[in-house]
Amino acid sequence: MIAALLLAAAVQGQVSPELARVRAQVTTLEQRLLGLEQRQGDLSRERQRLEAERDLAELRVREAEAELQAIERDRAASSAEAKAAEGELDKAVERLRSQLTLLALLGRGGLSPLVLRAAGGDDAPLRVTVALAMVREQKRRRDELAGLVERRAAALADL
Repeated sequence: MIAALLLAAAVQGQVSPELARVRAQVTTLEQRLLGLEQRQGDLSRERQRLEAERDLAELRVREAEAELQAIERDRAASSAEAKAAEGELDKAVERLRSQLTLLALLGRGGLSPLVLRAAGGDDAPLRVTVALAMVREQKRRRDELAGLVERRAAALADL
């Protein structure tokens, strides 16, 4: 449009036609350059936005990896704790079987023979060993209680 106006002005005799044509080309190129600069600015902003999105995605991936590592550590620790708890449970079950065996051998069985049969404690040497251990423990407790009673009596006598 500007080029047409310049050519019209050249025709009226104000400027030479060659000069008007060159000026029109300059104007056209300047407009094209402005459009390209604007487009380049838009593309630059778009590139910056995309780079920011990429950086954000990279950080989210790192965050997810760190979270995954923490979960793996927690899982490993939980697994170790579960194995330890399972071992403790096995020991507790074995102690319970031994105590039930002792109760059955000492004559205070009640339902313990039924429980022993259900637990599968038919090992006679183990029963005898457990019974001896329980008798020794009961003797130790009786001796300890006798000592406490003697100290109490002595303390009361001092008052």
